[in-house]
Amino acid sequence: ISGGQQQRVAIARALAASPDLLLLDEPFSNIDESMKFSFRRELHEILKKAGTTAIFVTHDTRDALDLGDKVMVIQDGHQVQLGQPEDIYQKPRSPYVAQLLGPINNLSPQSCVRAEHTMISAEGAPNAVVLRSIFQGSVYHVHVRTDEGKNWIASSSEDWLADTPATVSYAVENILTFSP
Repeated sequence: ISGGQQQRVAIARALAASPDLLLLDEPFSNIDESMKFSFRRELHEILKKAGTTAIFVTHDTRDALDLGDKVMVIQDGHQVQLGQPEDIYQKPRSPYVAQLLGPINNLSPQSCVRAEHTMISAEGAPNAVVLRSIFQGSVYHVHVRTDEGKNWIASSSEDWLADTPATVSYAVENILTFSP
């Protein structure tokens, strides 16, 4: 059987014993992306029904955000943030945590804005030039170099050609700040 099937069988065997606590180390690592979403949902339902507490160890932030009632972020063996998935994403305590959950643009050592909140437009006075545009499924990640020489990423519903002048901006309310 495939690696993904082996992984599913191993999880099923662990759940058959009706444990109170289950430790899952990278439980979806061998499962195809197309199967992950439905398998996450299935496993979540099974764990809730059984009343089993599960601790997931994962490097896939989608697994953590999708399945976790609480998420712990560890950096260099130390806990750097613990909280509900929404809080971790919307209020990261450090640039490390912010970057872990998706591309960011650093404004200073203590602030950034997520790529998804960075707008790119052909309107207005250009302040950047497009380096490349990478298709990510539902969006393009458009890599630009600002007039200040910083490399940034903006999310766009449209593909952009390299060397195209562009205007990048963000709303002040989307700035994430961190305490020193």
